[in-house]
Amino acid sequence: MLTETVNPADGSLSVRIQVPVPKGRGLTLPFSFAYDSNGIHYPGATTNGVMYWGTDITPGYEQGGWRYTAPYLNSQPISISSPACTYFINYILLTPSGARHALYLSAWQYYGYCSTNPNAGIQYLTGGDDYFQATSAPNNAVTAADADGTVYRFSGAYGFASSVEDRNGNEVTLSATQGPPYGFTMTDTAGRAVVSASSFGASGGDTISVSGLPSHYAVHWGTASYNYTPGWAYAYTDGYCNPMVYANGSTPVVTSITLPNSQSYQFHYDATYGLVDEIIFPRAGG
Repeated sequence: MLTETVNPADGSLSVRIQVPVPKGRGLTLPFSFAYDSNGIHYPGATTNGVMYWGTDITPGYEQGGWRYTAPYLNSQPISISSPACTYFINYILLTPSGARHALYLSAWQYYGYCSTNPNAGIQYLTGGDDYFQATSAPNNAVTAADADGTVYRFSGAYGFASSVEDRNGNEVTLSATQGPPYGFTMTDTAGRAVVSASSFGASGGDTISVSGLPSHYAVHWGTASYNYTPGWAYAYTDGYCNPMVYANGSTPVVTSITLPNSQSYQFHYDATYGLVDEIIFPRAGG
């Protein structure tokens, strides 16, 4: 069940391979293998204004534009010294449908010294967009709720949701390893382990098991290289315009996904930008 969408405004590609998750009592979270070409490479700047190219690598959840769509919270830590202080900005909620939502939160790390550091960022402990409203607690736990009253709970400023609960009290829970191999299990309202991932981005491949299917999905990883120079400049802190730094390197990517019926999707990448430029579908009839 692969769907692909190309944004006519900028040519960005979104791919979703839907997984048939069995129905739970009242609440069922969708799950898919997702690829989005926008945001893989993005410009950043150091504190003194030097530009660089960043990539979308989030250990355990996202790299090369690929991710598994269990609910996840991402944020960016900013560290300052004298006294030591870390605060989180750029909170992004990634939903089971594969959508991204900016929560517009900013919070001090609860065990730092931000309250006594004059350079600490301003806290915004409530925020959201047109679809979600969120709050950050003093221990950096985050709660986000959509318009239907479904609540996503996170134990910190980033990581997989600990639970998702609808307004009738039906709850899906998640457990995940915080380090390699970054596996996770999603347990539904009936107590079944409906989706279990052995890892994310493992060199030997990932195994994703789904309750009710006779076999598992196998995700195989490789690398895609990119090498290009944007045709624009940036304003440096000295008041001069300088050429944008070139983007050069490689990123981990999914090369194929084998389905429970042993058929597979294969993905090829162009050599300039390292983006998907060809998808080979499973053969009809086996």
